[in-house]
Amino acid sequence: MTEDLRLTRAANPAGEFPFTPSGVYLSFHLGAHLALEQRTSDRLWTGRSLRGDVKVVLPGEQRTFRHTRPAEFAHITIAPALLERFELAPTRLRPHVGLRDAPLRHLMEALLAESTLGAPNRLFTESAVQTVVSRLLALDGQPARARSHGLPPRALKLVVGLIEDRLERNLSVLELSAACDISPSHFAALFKHSMGEAPHRYQIRRRVERARALLLGGTSPAQAASTVGFCDQSHLARHMRKLLGTSPAALWRLSSKRTVRERNVL
Repeated sequence: MTEDLRLTRAANPAGEFPFTPSGVYLSFHLGAHLALEQRTSDRLWTGRSLRGDVKVVLPGEQRTFRHTRPAEFAHITIAPALLERFELAPTRLRPHVGLRDAPLRHLMEALLAESTLGAPNRLFTESAVQTVVSRLLALDGQPARARSHGLPPRALKLVVGLIEDRLERNLSVLELSAACDISPSHFAALFKHSMGEAPHRYQIRRRVERARALLLGGTSPAQAASTVGFCDQSHLARHMRKLLGTSPAALWRLSSKRTVRERNVL
C-alpha cells in the first residue's frame, strides 16, 4: 500500500518460521482451522487458529510460528512512524498470540478487500489502520480518547473544498488534517461527526456524483472514471450501483450530447 503500511498475502508451507517485525505486525488467518505453535521470548503457546484470528507482534519482538500443514495468512505491517504521526504510540499496545474479535476481523477483511484495488483509497486505509489500533487499545483496556464535537466550521469548509478540488487525487488523512491544523488522530472522527460519514465515504460519494454529471454531459464511462479518480470503469460501476442504483453505461446512454455514431452503436 505505502512504505509505512504494507499488506501482503502468503500461502505458507508447513514448517517453522522465525520472525522479528520492524513495525506493528498483524497476521490474519485466512484458511481453515490450523494446529499452531507460537514461541515468544518467554513462553510457548500451542493451540488452534481459526479463520479470522489475529496475531499481534510488536516492533522488535521475536516470534516463531510452527504448523504442520500449509496455511494462508494476510499480514499487515504498520510502521511506528505512521502510528506516531497519528499520535498512536506502539508502546501502548501489547502482543497477542491470538485475538478472536468480530469487529477486528471485519476491519481486517475490509483492508484486505481494499488492497485488491489497483490504487487503494488512502483515506480509507489510513482511517482503517487508526480504527484497528483503537480497537486493539480497547481490547487491552486502553480506549483511545475521543471527542464528541465535530470540526470547526472554517476547518470543515476548508477540508470539503480540498476534497472537492482534488477528487481525482488519492488524498491521505495526514494531508487533510494538516490542512486544517487538526490532530490526525482525531480528524476522521471529527469529520464524521460533522458530515455524517467517514472522509473516504464522503470522497467516494462526491466522486460518484461528479461522474454522474460527466456521464450525463456525454463523457464516456472510462473517461469519467479516470477524471474523478477511480481505478477504472468497473471500479466506478461498483460504487455507482451501490450509491445510485444504476450503472455508468446506463447514465451515459441518457446523455443527449453523445455523437450520432455512439447512439447508433448502443
